[in-house]
Amino acid sequence: MPPLRRQTSRVLPVNRDGKVLLLLGRDPARPSETYWFTVGGGVEAGESAEGAAIRELREETGIQVEARELMGPIHRGSHAFSYGGVDYISDSTFFAVEVDDVVVTFDGLEQDEIGNVLDAKWWAPAELSADVTRSDLDLRSLADAAVAALRRE
Repeated sequence: MPPLRRQTSRVLPVNRDGKVLLLLGRDPARPSETYWFTVGGGVEAGESAEGAAIRELREETGIQVEARELMGPIHRGSHAFSYGGVDYISDSTFFAVEVDDVVVTFDGLEQDEIGNVLDAKWWAPAELSADVTRSDLDLRSLADAAVAALRRE
């Protein structure tokens, strides 16, 4: 079966120290393998990319922002991945947003995310070296782009 294509919005929260908030997750089909990934998910019917980014940020971290606070898109790209035994190609639009250090909550996770989104951590882009297991090999360049976009304001 060919991979399912889905439109997604992703958001990289950046704190005042230039660190990016990433989530630690796992694929329920391979629960022993964890990886760091950006906040985000599927764009729902009738929803804008910005609206999806704001909703996903709130659901996955508890952080609430308004559309005017988003910077970008800072990047657009496609990323192949597998989740729950299903292959996907994610056509993603990435945004950055400056936030204060906050306590991340997972209270708004969707049912299939509960138990599979495990932690959150602030990362300096330079810390995202090859030995850090990431969902996307371009994660360091995405983090760099998010920090750079917000510093140009």
